[in-house]
Amino acid sequence: TSGAMQAPLLDVKTRQPSRTLRAFTSDPGLPIVQVDNSPGRLPAKANSDSDLFLRGAASPERSVAAEMDMRYRLLAKGFQCSADDRESEEEVGAPSGGGVSSEVATVLVILKAFVGGTMLVLPASLLQTGLVAGNITLWAVALLELWGMFKLLEAHRSNAGGSFGQLAQKALGKGGSVAVEVSIVLSQLGFTAAEMIYVAKSGAFVLSWLASNSDLAAEWLGEGSQDDWEPNLVWLQLVLAIPVSWYRDLSALTIFNVVGNLLIFGALLVLSVVTTTGLWEQGPVSELRLASPLGQVITFAGFSVFAFEGITMVIPIYVAHKNKDSFTFTLGWTIMGITALFSIFASANVVLYGDVLEPIVTLNLPSSSILRVWVSCAFALGSLTLVFLMAFPTYEIIETNLSRSSIRWVTRCAGSRSMRTAVVTLCAVLARFGGSSLDLFISGVGAIGCVPLAFVYPAAIHYCLVAETKMQQLGDVALFIFGIIIMINCTAALFV
Repeated sequence: TSGAMQAPLLDVKTRQPSRTLRAFTSDPGLPIVQVDNSPGRLPAKANSDSDLFLRGAASPERSVAAEMDMRYRLLAKGFQCSADDRESEEEVGAPSGGGVSSEVATVLVILKAFVGGTMLVLPASLLQTGLVAGNITLWAVALLELWGMFKLLEAHRSNAGGSFGQLAQKALGKGGSVAVEVSIVLSQLGFTAAEMIYVAKSGAFVLSWLASNSDLAAEWLGEGSQDDWEPNLVWLQLVLAIPVSWYRDLSALTIFNVVGNLLIFGALLVLSVVTTTGLWEQGPVSELRLASPLGQVITFAGFSVFAFEGITMVIPIYVAHKNKDSFTFTLGWTIMGITALFSIFASANVVLYGDVLEPIVTLNLPSSSILRVWVSCAFALGSLTLVFLMAFPTYEIIETNLSRSSIRWVTRCAGSRSMRTAVVTLCAVLARFGGSSLDLFISGVGAIGCVPLAFVYPAAIHYCLVAETKMQQLGDVALFIFGIIIMINCTAALFV
C-alpha cells in the first residue's frame, strides 16, 4: 500500500475507525481492499484484484503456508492488517478482545514453515558432502540466511513497514519488485517439482510392493520395477493437480495443508524413532566420509538454502507477532533450533546407514517391513497434498501482471485455467527430468530461486535503505557477493 492511506478508515455508519483487513501486494499502485467484518458478510462484487484476494489467490510476497496461517485466519476473525503503518502494525492480528500472536504461536508457525519433507532427503546430500564439511556448510548457510532475515526486518522497521516487494521497489526501483516476483515464481516452481519427485519416488516403492505381495494388485498394475513406476507417477499426479489448480478459493484448500503436514510430521517422527533405535542396537557404520571436494560443498550450500527457504514469510509473521521487540530473539533462536534438528537428524542417518543411504531416507527402512510401506505411503500422500498448494503464489503473480498488460485473456476463466494447467505441467516436466539426480536438482532450485531471496535482495535492500556505517555496507556487500557466488557455481553444476 502507498503512503497515501495513513488515516484510519471510518465506518460509514458509526463514523468510528473500522476494523478491516487491508490486502496489499508488491505494487503500491494497487487499490486497498476492504473487507466488512460483519458476521457472514463479504462484498458481493469487487474489482479484479479484490476478487483475486477474496477468492484466495496467494499474495506474491508470501508463501502458501504464511497465507493460510495468517491471512485467512485474520480474514475469518475480522482482524486488521496493514504493513505500511507503524501504529496499525501494533494491532495487526489483534481481535476485538485484544491479544495477537504469542511467542509460542510464532515459534510454532516458524517450525511449521521450515520443517517438512526436505528433511527426508537431507541425509543423502549430507552423505555426499561429508559429515563434517556438510554440517559446517549447513550451519553457515543457516546463520547467513538468518542474517539476511534480520537485514530485511531492519529495512522493514526503518521504512515504516512495507512488504518484501515494496521494499525492493523502494530500494532498487521497479526492477527490484519485478526481480523479487521472478525469484518467487522460480522458487515455487522448484518446490512444486520437488514435491512431485517425493511423491513419485515414495509412491513407486509402495506400488512395487503391492504388485509383489498381492495377486489382485499385480493383475491391475502389471509387471514393472520401482524405476519403471517413478516417471509414470510424475505424470499421473497431473490428473489431480490440474483440476485442483483451477480452484481459486485457497482457504477451502487448507485441509490439504493440514493433512499434508500431519502425514509428513508423522513420517519424521517414526523415522526418528527408527534411527535412534538402530543406532542403539547396531551402532555406527565403520567408515564415514568426513569431507568432499569444494564443488560438492558449494552444491550442498545450494541445497541448504533450499532447505531453509522462508524469508518471504518473515515480514508477515513479524507483523502478526504481539511483542515486536522480542521477535528478533524469537526468530533467531527458533531458526538455530531448527538447524540443530536438521543437523542431528541428517547426521544420525548418515552414521547409521553410511554409503547405502537412499535419496529419500524412508527407502532405507527394511524392505520386508510393513512400516516401510506405511511411512512411504504417508510421505507420498503428504507430499501430494502440498503439490496442490505450492504453485498458488505463481498463479497470482502471473495473473496479476498479465492483467495489467495487454494480455488480458488470462484473467478470463478459460485463459486462467490454461495458464494454470501450463504451470503445473511445467512442474511435472521439471520433476520428470530432475528426479534422476535429486540432490543436484534441489541445489539448482536453491541457487536459482532461493539464493536471491535469501541473500542478494536483502543485502541490496539493506545497503540502499538502511546501511550508514562502513561496517554495515561491507556486511551487505559480502552477503551480496556470497549469494552471487553460490548462485553461479550451483547453476553451473547443473550443466557439468
